[in-house]
Amino acid sequence: MLSQAAVALAIVFLGTSDPSADLARTAFWAVILAAASATQDIVADAYRIDSLDRDLEGP
Repeated sequence: MLSQAAVALAIVFLGTSDPSADLARTAFWAVILAAASATQDIVADAYRIDSLDRDLEGP
């Protein structure tokens, strides 16, 4: 839930930032968005793997 909130906030702040006025702020929110979305992907994969029955796992 925390990573989803971070993705949502980063999208909002990235959408409202003006790269011609403040490129550093735009780049900051782009990096935050990339890190939060990667974290969300890792968490989703870990949950999927943990919820799988042991007898269905591969070698």
